[in-house]
Amino acid sequence: MKAILEFNLDDNDDEESHRLALKASKFYSALWDIRQNVFRPARKHGYTDEGVDILLRTMSESEQDKAMALVGELERLFSEILDANGLGEFEI
Repeated sequence: MKAILEFNLDDNDDEESHRLALKASKFYSALWDIRQNVFRPARKHGYTDEGVDILLRTMSESEQDKAMALVGELERLFSEILDANGLGEFEI
């Protein structure tokens, strides 16, 4: 089975669609990295980013809990946006 995308590069809209298609894997990779490096650490193993670590260490336990709850809500919104755009099965 084969699929071929065809673009008329003389048409401005098609040319833009072509540029987006060429970057699709980079967009996918960036979204994957956001999920793995921004949201997953809050649920799993903690953050390894020095700036985030320093910020969290300056917070009380109660403030840390609130921050993690906020990250959870942001992850929910992120997932809702992906779902709304037909990317709910966003896994590699």
